Amino acid sequence: RIDPLRLNEFWRDPFPKSNLDQGYIGDGYPLCEFLPDKPHLKAGAKFRLIGGSSLPLYMNDADQYANDEANGVNRVVITASSGLYDHLKSTNGVYKLSVTLESDVSCPPNSDEVECKVEVLRVVRIDDVYYEYVERACVQLSFYEGKLVQPRNSEFKGKFCANKELTVAREACCVQENFRQVRTNAVLAQNITHFYDGERMKWSTAKERCIEYGRDLCFWNRADFQPQTRNADDARIDQWKHNYQWTSEDCSINLKIRPEDGYVALVHNVTNTYGTSQTDFHIDEEKSLNWFRVFWGGSGEYPGSNSSNTCSDYGCRVSLDGHSCYCKAAVEGSPFFSSLDNITAEGILSNLFIGTFGPPDASSSLAIQAEGYTAYVVDNVVDENTVFLVAKNGRDYYLRNLVSTVTVEGWQDLTPQIYEAEDAVLTNVTSTSAAGASGGHYVPRLVPSDTSGIGWAIEWNVSVASGGLYYVQFRYAFTGNEAGANKSGPRPHRLSVNGVDIFKEPLNNNTETFNTIANYNSNQDITLGRCEGRCDKVKCGTG
Repeated sequence: RIDPLRLNEFWRDPFPKSNLDQGYIGDGYPLCEFLPDKPHLKAGAKFRLIGGSSLPLYMNDADQYANDEANGVNRVVITASSGLYDHLKSTNGVYKLSVTLESDVSCPPNSDEVECKVEVLRVVRIDDVYYEYVERACVQLSFYEGKLVQPRNSEFKGKFCANKELTVAREACCVQENFRQVRTNAVLAQNITHFYDGERMKWSTAKERCIEYGRDLCFWNRADFQPQTRNADDARIDQWKHNYQWTSEDCSINLKIRPEDGYVALVHNVTNTYGTSQTDFHIDEEKSLNWFRVFWGGSGEYPGSNSSNTCSDYGCRVSLDGHSCYCKAAVEGSPFFSSLDNITAEGILSNLFIGTFGPPDASSSLAIQAEGYTAYVVDNVVDENTVFLVAKNGRDYYLRNLVSTVTVEGWQDLTPQIYEAEDAVLTNVTSTSAAGASGGHYVPRLVPSDTSGIGWAIEWNVSVASGGLYYVQFRYAFTGNEAGANKSGPRPHRLSVNGVDIFKEPLNNNTETFNTIANYNSNQDITLGRCEGRCDKVKCGTG
């Protein structure tokens, strides 16, 4: 019989995998964020010949990249003026199957070569063949300081919280106060804000390039190329190139905790303002089932572990799946060793698991051969920049004196605070009593035909202990039987926080009576205490 199991490397989830030594299979490997600047130009960088095909083997690119000419691919071309040319060129018409740089390739000041402008290469062309840059083996932490990335249309599925120190997304430039740019025209400018199709960059680089372009990173709705690429029939042939783009929005990594064994699943807490798009299932609060093992500190107890350690005891809440605890998570990096006194190789290997690519720059080596390790100390201070070289099972490890600790945090006040419409500051509307309405009153919406309803508003003054992210639900009753025009169908509305519009869909769900309250769940945390967003047409005219 043929085993029906299909193996596809792109389907493998990216979450930590346990090894056989009470750790993870990535222990000891360098963090990807420790890669040097422009790693494709550093000694040890590897390029692999992929021949006449331009599709990489170790990375995932769209099939359209297989035909540069037909699909208008802007490719990195290595010419004789490039520092990489002598390394990749053929000898008597024969190209090397693999090329490893033996020394750094330097870039002249203000070089026009693409490899000197970008943070990382993917596939390059030299003559009529292609080489793929092979990144050095490295790992990523599951918890980090993140920024929201999203597809070219924010209403598409696939938003997630990305590590802003990694080259995992690209730019989309706009001015937050410019309505048109935010809603329809966040720009990716060829050879200005990016230098080849499919380029990835860190968040800081994307922001820097956007500022040089005269814009900035913002929280946009749609992004598009400038100029657009069209074929002879004037049809767009470039929209497949987008991948994922950075935004200005902060995000966080929260976690679900499974009560029976303490395994966790990651939840990407991302802003979902412009439409109904959601995160993928494997990072969604309700749907994620990608559980992995963690090592709880202290006594080993955790939220939900027993009746004395409930979700609420930690300030967490029951997840939308109705079973697990949903908690905020805070991550902090700190040095493990504060001095070199009484350190052993065994102690290093037992407590340090984050690797790096070698000794830090500008370091001095303190060799203590009797203990079986070498310490690289910066400025004579043993801190998180200290690197230890130690051997295990015939292999050398460079281990950073750094421990990453994730702390479970809750929401300070789990008691819902209900703000009634009739108790709010009302503009051009009045409250009306009604049996069954929450609090005994409701505020009817005035339809467009009621001139008195122009500029109507319901305003609540909300007091919070501190600025931060708070879970908000907007509750309403809508029977569709109101008098006047637009008495049925979706009810338009605009929700703003601190004077800044928070975009939402129209309220579509009709409710039969006031006793049936429709919960308009924002499915996100809304930040109270910040002022950013866009100015609408009322405030800015056509801008």
